[in-house]
Amino acid sequence: MKENKFNEIVKEILIPVIDDMAEAASNPVGDEIGKEFKEIIEESKKNILDDYNISKEDFKKKFMKGGNENSVIDRHKVAALFYVNFVDFVKKNYRANDIDDLLKDLFLHNVAFNAAVAIIESFICANNEESAGFRLHVKDKGIVGKIDRYRDYTIKELVFAHNENKLSVFLLANIFYSIERNSKAEYGQSF
Repeated sequence: MKENKFNEIVKEILIPVIDDMAEAASNPVGDEIGKEFKEIIEESKKNILDDYNISKEDFKKKFMKGGNENSVIDRHKVAALFYVNFVDFVKKNYRANDIDDLLKDLFLHNVAFNAAVAIIESFICANNEESAGFRLHVKDKGIVGKIDRYRDYTIKELVFAHNENKLSVFLLANIFYSIERNSKAEYGQSF
């Protein structure tokens, strides 16, 4: 990923998602976690981007035919790679304070999930091969739709998987693919 694209993701997706999560928590703990994560991101943008790019190239070599720099990774795997690298990096850089790490983990995975979904949505909205109606649907309503309870359980399981070193790009890519597929079905379009 190019640095300007990454900076755009940080500015237009990641920071607003963190702010929304902190505001939704409506308590000082949410504000403090949000502030901590923004500081980690601001101090380490280049390192986060470098980690992502290294992981992307490793992924291509291991799992894609040819694995050369011109190989294209689909949007679900791009979002999944971003998610995994982001949570790994931020968690390694948690600040020592009185906030329970499990609360930070839940906040972190919510931020990563929302940011990954927003990345997929931006891919869809920029893809002229998608129907104009579906792109407008995604722009107005997003792809998550009516999965709030499912989403909460999924994020808890993702926290557990991450803490057990079992969080995988393929697992996340399949979750994101299923969410997009459900959104298309909700819209009335076949996948």
